[in-house]
Amino acid sequence: MYKLVRLQVIAALIGVACGALLSGLRGAASAAIGGFAYVLASSLFAWYMLRSSARGRPAGMVSLFLGEAAKVALVVATLVLAARYFTPLDWKSLIIGLGVTLQANILALFLVF
Repeated sequence: MYKLVRLQVIAALIGVACGALLSGLRGAASAAIGGFAYVLASSLFAWYMLRSSARGRPAGMVSLFLGEAAKVALVVATLVLAARYFTPLDWKSLIIGLGVTLQANILALFLVF
């Protein structure tokens, strides 16, 4: 599970580089916020799932669904806070950083199978 989070961090860094090329330092910071929003939520979800399995109880469908819902809510909350408090936000770069980080899940499918 943490291998996927590491892959998402690498993808977020690639998104930061793309944001820097697109809009300079402001774009790099915005792309980092977008990538960080998803990496933070994914790492907390991975911790939650590993904690559940360490207690000896398998993660059921309800637990998985609630974890994913909390993950989405945390991403949205992080992006709302960024939009409110980070005034020089470059939306193109933020979407690029978030999008590249989201694509790490698809890349992980090809690397695992």
